[in-house]
Amino acid sequence: MIVTLGNHPAMNEDLNRLQATYESLGVEVRRSKRVTTTDAVFHRDVAAWFPWGELLRPQMMGKESRRHEVAEWMEEFHPLVKYTLKQGMFEGADLLWLNSRHCVLANGQRTNEVGAKELAYFLEFLDFNVTRVTLPEWHEQHLLGILNVVRGARIFVDDKAVPQVPEEGWLADAVQVPHYEYAQKHTNFVQVDGSVVINAGAKVTIGKLEHWCDVVPVEIPSLLAHGGGVACATGIIQDQIPMPGEEDAEEKD
Repeated sequence: MIVTLGNHPAMNEDLNRLQATYESLGVEVRRSKRVTTTDAVFHRDVAAWFPWGELLRPQMMGKESRRHEVAEWMEEFHPLVKYTLKQGMFEGADLLWLNSRHCVLANGQRTNEVGAKELAYFLEFLDFNVTRVTLPEWHEQHLLGILNVVRGARIFVDDKAVPQVPEEGWLADAVQVPHYEYAQKHTNFVQVDGSVVINAGAKVTIGKLEHWCDVVPVEIPSLLAHGGGVACATGIIQDQIPMPGEEDAEEKD
């Protein structure tokens, strides 16, 4: 797994802890040398990755003040880009992979209908299975803020901010986590092989995750103070996503 982390004096203590945690789990961390805005620390939004390591690049991020970040991040880290959206708005944290052939794509305030429609068309053209969802109107962040996946398609979802889905029963087996831990970035975690890295303050969510995987909690007070969590701060360039049929998550004893 290859990830990027940012660099900003207001958050570097947290980012250093996060880097040490990832490296202890065998992750290659590429650390930014740029110091720009506090928003720019949240690398997950500037691109989304394919299972085989190439990226989907937004033409335009949803938050206008951040639109310059895409070119800067690409220039610094030189990832392989498979596709750049031609129209509409898209941010990477609105695309999540269930497995190597099935993804979940949200539209809301950061990824609009035009951007989501173009990206879904492209992914379906490549024979991916795309589940489209709509975020609650009050939700100003990303899909990642209210839903995430422990690979094996074990979905964790905020119990009061469930996204609107066209398929009846799609979230019937999801593990619900309490909305009062939204401020603790409860679903804002990153899976590294059989472990999940998450904010240490999301204690109820951690208890639920421990039934399915090993949990590595990290203290991130300054990231939280600036509106982000572990996954927000983690730009993923390459990750190993299981093939369909190889991903069943088994509850731990």
